[in-house]
Amino acid sequence: MASKNAAKRTSAGSPGASAGPSEKKRRVENQALRDEVIHLRRLLEQSRADIDPNSRTLSTSSAASSRQFFDLLGEVVQPASLTRSASPSYHETVRATIPYTQSALEFELMCKHPNAYHILEPHGPSEPVANALLTFAESPFRARVRSTINQISQPPGLQQRNALCDVGLRDLQISYWTVVPVSNDTAASIISLYLENMHPVLGTFDADLFLGDLLNHKLRFCSPFLVNAVLYFGCQAYTFFDSTAAGLAWQLYDEANKLWEADKSTDSILHVAALVNMAYAGSSNGHDKDGMKYLKLARKMADRLGLEDGDPDAALDVSETNPVSDDIRSRAHIAWGYFIFTCGYAFYYDHPPTKSTSSLPIPGSPGFKLPSYMGSTINHICKFWLLGREIVILYAGASNSIAERVPLAAMESKYQQLLALAENFATKSPQGARVPHHTAILHVWYHTAIVTLMRPWSGKNVVLRTFDSTGSHPESISAASLRQLKRLIIEIRLYYSQATYNIQWHPGLLFIANAVLANSANDPEWQFYFMACLYGYGVLSTAYPDASLCFKGLLALAVESGKMPASRARFLAQELSRHGEQHDPTKSYSGIQMNLDVGELKERPGTVEELASRLESTVLAETDDAEVEDDALFDDLINFG
Repeated sequence: MASKNAAKRTSAGSPGASAGPSEKKRRVENQALRDEVIHLRRLLEQSRADIDPNSRTLSTSSAASSRQFFDLLGEVVQPASLTRSASPSYHETVRATIPYTQSALEFELMCKHPNAYHILEPHGPSEPVANALLTFAESPFRARVRSTINQISQPPGLQQRNALCDVGLRDLQISYWTVVPVSNDTAASIISLYLENMHPVLGTFDADLFLGDLLNHKLRFCSPFLVNAVLYFGCQAYTFFDSTAAGLAWQLYDEANKLWEADKSTDSILHVAALVNMAYAGSSNGHDKDGMKYLKLARKMADRLGLEDGDPDAALDVSETNPVSDDIRSRAHIAWGYFIFTCGYAFYYDHPPTKSTSSLPIPGSPGFKLPSYMGSTINHICKFWLLGREIVILYAGASNSIAERVPLAAMESKYQQLLALAENFATKSPQGARVPHHTAILHVWYHTAIVTLMRPWSGKNVVLRTFDSTGSHPESISAASLRQLKRLIIEIRLYYSQATYNIQWHPGLLFIANAVLANSANDPEWQFYFMACLYGYGVLSTAYPDASLCFKGLLALAVESGKMPASRARFLAQELSRHGEQHDPTKSYSGIQMNLDVGELKERPGTVEELASRLESTVLAETDDAEVEDDALFDDLINFG
């Protein structure tokens, strides 16, 4: 579609007919740049193709001294410095046989901490990758997985019942739990999708205990409020597969809210789990004020129930031979799910963290088994947010004076703890398959935490002392984590169906979009990654109204910082609408802080809501047809090749 649009602009004759000398010079320079980039890509792909795959190992370092190797890695080859010879130079060949790194420190991190800093192999031909990323369509690199729900062309809930995460859901009688007119099959599919999709990273309750009572009509580990809250939240992801679920979600919201109002005088651990789900759903559904209301209610009730009063001395002795009781399992799972919830809001929304951490067993610990579809990721996520909470506490106060208030040693110590934590992260699945989506999301959160930890120290000319490499600066660590994030968002988008119906990976999109805008002068690929982030939000927008706001918020950032012409922003916003923006943007709100790094805009309000509103009232409100976009570089990014 973009190529057709470009063709229309060319055929209109306006840009070409009226171009002056400076405009013609700009086009010549752009064309030369494009030719050079294309030539560089072909050179690199050819050089890699000519190399024995068995040589692509870290053992290369043993062929030379450590210092020579780090010096070699420290050389940054700029496109303009490459000759246009038919065969790659010696240095190009050597660099193609080792993991590509931008600094000696990044290579040291890859060697010493491979679970945190993965070796970044090339994706292969660039055109298919770009074509798969810069579109609203599903990636051709993955199968169109509909494992828990039906094909869109089939009546909801009538097919693939054997794909449910728990066979017991085939016998679900949902009318016991809600008066909303939803079939048993559809409700089972929504719950199954929620449990396989969201639950492995959020863990708001014990799934097995919940399902047992759900199916047997018991009220010990399940409640009407919790069931309707889960269905409301789950409907958002389900909307990707069945657009009628968007209307169903609001009926379930009304029912859940009514049930809450009828029982809010009773403090209950199940109520905390339900309130957490209502808050998550409100935020991702573009009703952040509603989400904030449920967040406050959850925190008050959790405080009254003692979920924020951890006592390390009261920790239970749990093991495989001494497993937790069902009551402790339920309370512990909800307590840690609540902890994940509050820490996420503290980290990304600048809310206060919990008063303390839970002394209850962490889900996935010995004697605390989890369903197979959850893996063990939730255990690592709980431990990750223990450190995330400490970072929030360490950096509390004005963000512009953190480096003056916090000792460098404290920051470096926290980074070393993050590196140690990653030693137990899963990096491979059996038979060499990709890690599950929940593990990929953990890695996204992990690297956003590192970037956040390093941000106050950027430009302070400080050196971290716990590394051997020269140039061990916070900026180098941030750059290494941002490169990991770049790879993560590409792989999630290319290979994971959850990229379209699980919004929990979006912090990666937010951080990369900000970073490339802020560093556009030094990053020749910034437009590609910025557009990849835009389209990442675009494919999420079918299920999540909040993603539509984020899409427009990024457009506003790009336009206001002078990185994108208004005509391009209007075109992309129109593309979002044509993609099927099913939500009324005037009724959506999000308090996510969108502007993290774009320095020239720091003084302007930067929440998603504020940015999207400015875009709507200025750029999108303009209807001057005389302005014809002629941004060849962006056209190339959308139409690679």
